[in-house]
Amino acid sequence: MTTQMRDAILDLTLDDVPLRTLNARDAHWSDRSKHSDLVRTTVAWKARTTKPRVRFDNGPVRIHITLLAPDRRRRDPDNLAAGCKPIIDGLVDGGWLPDDSWHHVDEVAYSCFPADDVAQPPGWVVHVTVVDDMPTTGGVA
Repeated sequence: MTTQMRDAILDLTLDDVPLRTLNARDAHWSDRSKHSDLVRTTVAWKARTTKPRVRFDNGPVRIHITLLAPDRRRRDPDNLAAGCKPIIDGLVDGGWLPDDSWHHVDEVAYSCFPADDVAQPPGWVVHVTVVDDMPTTGGVA
């Protein structure tokens, strides 16, 4: 059974997903591809096994992706964008979203905090919220 949701949070642990962005220039393309596939598959599996089943069909959504870093190194949140693309693709593969076009995804935001600041284990937190203030034609108002 699939539930129409207004918002949902998906917590991902780092047990099997290495903490590295996909825009690392020193990495070979095949290594980035393997990492991307791992992230996408992990997110899709996690999204599919969420109870109750979640599906966002009733309007465009905003996606906020937070990295809870395992250390206090300085990180630039806008550099997370390339590494988070497979997370959004995994939400589509997992059935949360019909696709990740502008018809279904209005906004994607990124943030980064040391995990010990929020008393949580290192990982990714993905928060998906239905947008209520979008024009009915979609896209830019």
